[in-house]
Amino acid sequence: MKSKAAAESVIVRRRCATDDQQRRGEFVQQFSGIRPRLAAYVRSVVANPSDAEDVLQEIGVVLWSKFGEFELGSDFERWAFRTARLQVLCYYKRQRREPIRFTDRFIEQVDEASLARTDLARACEALRDCIARLEPEDRELFRRRYESSQPTSRQLARELGRPESTVYNALSRIRRRLMHCMRRTLGDA
Repeated sequence: MKSKAAAESVIVRRRCATDDQQRRGEFVQQFSGIRPRLAAYVRSVVANPSDAEDVLQEIGVVLWSKFGEFELGSDFERWAFRTARLQVLCYYKRQRREPIRFTDRFIEQVDEASLARTDLARACEALRDCIARLEPEDRELFRRRYESSQPTSRQLARELGRPESTVYNALSRIRRRLMHCMRRTLGDA
């Protein structure tokens, strides 16, 4: 009986160790992906570079200690930036002996701007992915229409030797496909 219980205990410990290792791997992957943006955010609101690095390290420690509370599949980046904002506020509370350089409202505005840049970066990435999924002929038509010279549908139709309505309708169809693809990709649909 004891050997069976001991064997089960070993199996449970190994399974827990594997789960912990997977969770650690997930954290490292998520955190290393956003660390440069977190660092840029912290450096933008903490003037002293040494203090900014300390705050960034504190953020990493807090994120790791609370990673068990993080719901996998939700938005890690937003969660991390909320945590970063709170750590920056804690930093300034600890620095009360020095004059506060930034108001809470200013820090909120910087935080909102960082999140807006993140959303824009996601949208650009989604658009690139959606364009890559187009049929080669559609992708080429889209590229020719929207690259640097940006000819009108009429000019493009002349270049291609096609009726203007055909080119216009094809571009409309491509734009609709891209819009639907981006909504699916970004989760807005």
